[in-house]
Amino acid sequence: MTNERIKRMLTLFATLAAAMVFAVGCGDDDDNGGGGGGGADTGIGETAPGGEDTGATEDAPKSKDEAIQRCYEEAAKLEGSAKETAEASCRAAETGDTDEVKEKAKEQCLESAKQIPDEAARQQAEDACEKFGE
Repeated sequence: MTNERIKRMLTLFATLAAAMVFAVGCGDDDDNGGGGGGGADTGIGETAPGGEDTGATEDAPKSKDEAIQRCYEEAAKLEGSAKETAEASCRAAETGDTDEVKEKAKEQCLESAKQIPDEAARQQAEDACEKFGE
């Protein structure tokens, strides 16, 4: 894997993680009460312990929709099964249904395991892949 591809994957997963945070916070709470998610300012990503601005939130998506859009944009930069898995992740963030992404991740894992030349190591990897989604 090239450094550029690794960077794209990390960006994709960071974007996906942000989308999942938005997805978890959205939806009906079924308690028929007021309330909500609180309103406290956590200060996360604003300043480092020494008071310096970290810039960590500069590129953070402003909404769930923006995070999902970025997810699709990053997924489009990938190829093959990595692209399929990334797109499934984006759809999971959009719909909340993670079954497809679990299946795609399992497929990608099994495909990668086939590349392991050592039989015992390959079998161990395949066994680990089979546990996706359990």
